[in-house]
Amino acid sequence: MRQRSLLPVQIVVLVSATLLEVLANFAANAAQSPVVRLVSRIAPLAVVVLVCVVIAGQVVVQKRSNPAAPRPAWDSDRTPYPGLAAFDRGDAAVFFGREDEIAGIIRRLHLSAQQPAERFVCLTGTSGSGKSSLVHAGVLPRLLESRWLLLPVIVPGADPLRHLEEALAARPRGAAAVRSGRTLLVVDQLEELVTASPPEGRERFLAGLAEALREDRRLWVMATLRVEFLPEFLASAQQELFTAPTALGTMSTAELVAAVEQPARLAGGAFEPGLVARIVEDTGTADALPLLAYLLRELYLSVGDSKIATKESYLALGGVTGALARQADEVFATVVDEHGADTVLTALLLLVGMEAGEPVKRRVPTAELSPTEREILRPFDAARLLVVTRVDDVPAVQVAHEALFRQWPPLQQQVTVRAELLKSRSELERWAADWQASGRSPDYLLTGERLAVAGRWLAGLETADGATVAVRELVVASRSRDRDFLLRVSESIGQYVLANAEREPEFGTLLAATVLTECPPTSTAVRALMTALAHNHTRAVLTGHRAGVRAMAWSPDGAWLATASLDGTVRLWDAVTGAAGAVLEGHGAGIVAVHWSPDARLLATGSRDRTTRVWDPATGRAVVVLDAATDTVRDVAFSPDGELLATCSRDRRIRIFATAGWAQVAEPAGHSDEIYQLAWSPDGTRLLSAAYDRSYILWTRENWRPQRVGDRPSGHATPFGWTVDGAFLVSGEERIKVIDAATGQVRRVLPERSELIVSLRCSPKGDSFALSSRGPEVRIRMLDHGDVRARLCGHATRVETVAWSPTGEQLAAGAEDGAARIWSVDTPGAELYATARHPGLVTGLDLSPDGESIASGAADGVVRVWSAHDGSPVATLVGHGTSVNDLRWHPHSGSLASCADDGTVRIWRPAADGTWSGAEAGTETVFTTEETVEALAWSPDGGRLALGRRDQRATVLDAGTGQVLGRYGEHSQWVCAVAWSPRADLLATGSDDHTAQLWDVASATPRHRLIGHRSWVDAVTFAPDGARLATSSADLTVRLWDVATGEQVAELRGHEARIRAVAFAPDGRLLATASDDRTVRLWDARTGREHRVIGIHRDRVQRLAWFPDGRRVATASEDGTVRVWGAEGDLDALLATARKRIFRTLTPNERRTHLLPE
Repeated sequence: MRQRSLLPVQIVVLVSATLLEVLANFAANAAQSPVVRLVSRIAPLAVVVLVCVVIAGQVVVQKRSNPAAPRPAWDSDRTPYPGLAAFDRGDAAVFFGREDEIAGIIRRLHLSAQQPAERFVCLTGTSGSGKSSLVHAGVLPRLLESRWLLLPVIVPGADPLRHLEEALAARPRGAAAVRSGRTLLVVDQLEELVTASPPEGRERFLAGLAEALREDRRLWVMATLRVEFLPEFLASAQQELFTAPTALGTMSTAELVAAVEQPARLAGGAFEPGLVARIVEDTGTADALPLLAYLLRELYLSVGDSKIATKESYLALGGVTGALARQADEVFATVVDEHGADTVLTALLLLVGMEAGEPVKRRVPTAELSPTEREILRPFDAARLLVVTRVDDVPAVQVAHEALFRQWPPLQQQVTVRAELLKSRSELERWAADWQASGRSPDYLLTGERLAVAGRWLAGLETADGATVAVRELVVASRSRDRDFLLRVSESIGQYVLANAEREPEFGTLLAATVLTECPPTSTAVRALMTALAHNHTRAVLTGHRAGVRAMAWSPDGAWLATASLDGTVRLWDAVTGAAGAVLEGHGAGIVAVHWSPDARLLATGSRDRTTRVWDPATGRAVVVLDAATDTVRDVAFSPDGELLATCSRDRRIRIFATAGWAQVAEPAGHSDEIYQLAWSPDGTRLLSAAYDRSYILWTRENWRPQRVGDRPSGHATPFGWTVDGAFLVSGEERIKVIDAATGQVRRVLPERSELIVSLRCSPKGDSFALSSRGPEVRIRMLDHGDVRARLCGHATRVETVAWSPTGEQLAAGAEDGAARIWSVDTPGAELYATARHPGLVTGLDLSPDGESIASGAADGVVRVWSAHDGSPVATLVGHGTSVNDLRWHPHSGSLASCADDGTVRIWRPAADGTWSGAEAGTETVFTTEETVEALAWSPDGGRLALGRRDQRATVLDAGTGQVLGRYGEHSQWVCAVAWSPRADLLATGSDDHTAQLWDVASATPRHRLIGHRSWVDAVTFAPDGARLATSSADLTVRLWDVATGEQVAELRGHEARIRAVAFAPDGRLLATASDDRTVRLWDARTGREHRVIGIHRDRVQRLAWFPDGRRVATASEDGTVRVWGAEGDLDALLATARKRIFRTLTPNERRTHLLPE
């Protein structure tokens, strides 16, 4: 910018004077014509005139650039001090102390500026520094003395763009604009673009301002801005407007003296000698000027007609810092008795906001104040501590100055204590303003974490009576929309987890638990979490290795797990907690074998560095390094007695070392290719080796004589494992073989083909083995029939090695990505507890009438009795030779009836004391039938036993003698279900012919034939009052029938597979169902509406029974377990269970993929 001046005119005048002088000299030396003589005479006079014109022009420019402040006479009846309110134009005569700053701004406004940013003057200063007063009482009155057009002053407020447009519309157009000269727009309190306007409104306002400056070169803009908000504007799109602000600093002593003394003098007042100096000296706080202004007003009003301020009156007011506090205390005292201190201060806090960590004024529409709040604030307004203004034609109240809550201790303390509350309210109000400014667009509603935070903030504000209508409306609208959206997200994630729970149980658990924590719970999401938990065996995830885990070993005491990696280290882990222990370092290459000594005091490792190292795990130091091998050491194995250590290597050698001194004591030879695995027999008398020459060789420890026990069809590294009794070897070939260890004969070949097996280990329990193939999954298969007992998932890369815990309850696996996992074999799901696993399918289940015992029957023909308190075993009843089909407790005696495929019905009796212990417990009565019995049921009095048989009828026996009392049924297929009515007058049967029938027991005549199912009827049950009958079917429905009429009254749909069991709760209000879709569900027995899924098995659910208290349900499944579920569905407990199996959080990408808020 450059100074606006008459320089061009001055140059022309001076050049003209010079030319006149030259002409005069020429005329004096030449022949003079009349014209020349005239020029000669007037030239000196013209030069003098022109110089005077130049001087006069300069004076005019100086006056225009530095107009004098108007000093009209002051009405002595007016107070010359405005107090906490800002000075306005009418106060220009009494505005003293800022003359230099005013002059500097006036000079800047008269510079010649072409760029829009040069015509934008931003006056910055701290709160209370007098920015607004300087502009209104200092700058504007002076500009009125020149040819400046002053547009209406604007304050941004909540709708800054409208205010800007209205102010700019007042500019003159056309010729009037030319005559008017320069135009000034004042934007006061520009920080309201941050505190009261949405960010979009701020940017639009600044963009409009910049556009107006570009279009109108006569337009200047002056803005006042609190300095702490300047960074917000420097970060805006119009930052060039704010790169050269004018800073308003503190006043000097001389300026303060003028500001104190001169207004009083103009109004005819005076100060006692020395008082002005005392006042200036006392003016030293952060809010100095507002406090001073307030004091001077109160002091002037207190002196009365004498108009002489004395030290006595000054001190009576409390001095500079005490005047405002004294006034506030006096007003506070008038309202506190009626309303209470907390209520009064809470009302005043409505006028305080929080920005950038500092309290600021907050403007509150009077319409939003309650009658009580208006009553409280009215005396503060009368005392000039508050002011009422109109913003957008809406009356609003605010503090006269921030000094009220910065310097008055009661309110200052409340601001400090409630700073977080005030900050949250300001943030919420900003969000609400954004939403309102957008026309309540759904895009501006809160979601996810922001909505959760807003909800917490709103709750806090409601407690403190500080929530506004706009904030409440925003949160309510956001919750309404967010709930609908999140319900859809919850449903979608639930469906995804259900579809992938078996393959991704860990991720499914994490995802379902997250959505149930962050979104409204849906039945699908709850079911998804239960399903994921049913398949999630993970107990710990062990990370730390930098390369693949190639070997693992569990210490014999079960306390530690060792993992060996290609990164050249062995890591020890606490097997209970999964916490990392010692790291064993020393090998020069990857480690591929690890084994504990029987006493867990030593650990042996084999490495690609051709050495075997023996470590003391307690100290982490190597005890000995065995370097006899000439190539990679592939495996190491301590003998069960700990006296020998066997190693094998790629050099085709087996080496045996005595652990007493680590001397090599044997080197059995016999393999013709690389040896990759060693394993001692459980009794320690034999050592089995496997090599790439396709052979297994057993070495007798006594003389190391070889015995070839098997040849494999392929030459890859087929893993093997000893059974726990040492009688068999399990060979991990394409078809898994069970080999007699004594003879080498193959005793069993599992029919299913397997992918290339990488690792295989037999369970210490002797009933199963674990194997991993070329993939991330580990399978546990039953040894006797090869069925898959469990699939263990979670690894992202190929599993290289597996290891059983000493008890066989847990399995560890290591993968090529360096991670290891510990899995529980029989993992708990959402159940309260489960019994021990049965050897096969559980096909029968019932609860004793007293709720103390659970009976189960399984495919192995064994009936088992369990404690109903914790699932612990009570008795094992052996007698049936084939699979148990059904069993039922006697209603009174404690006896148990069971039926099986062997054609027998057995009644088992407890001991005389009702227990199942002692020699007399488990005695039985056996009834042999002509046809296999599929189902049975005791009559309510316990004297009769109804049997559902494959001869298409139901038979009723005398329970004591076995005599046939009646035959019922006109079915065309097997009778698979029977049930007595509560009064024993009716018998219901269900059949594979898709029908159920109701029979009159006394007359053996049919009462109703219930037709409606489209597949096998698997279960029938009466309601406790006998009025309704429920039937379940393979057609995926449960149907409710009116017993009196035989009419169907409801159809229950929801299961996705065959429904094998149904039972009314003891009070008859709920109905439980069990299905091949693996779920256990509850239904409203009156309406047929599904209540919830309460349980998930890993396989089809066969049977269910209610506990007498109606709060629990027991179920039996083909997954080999009996589980007990809570009927009330405790989501918190479910999530607590899930968190024990969650070892990470969702990544941002995973959250985005599943539409969860980030």
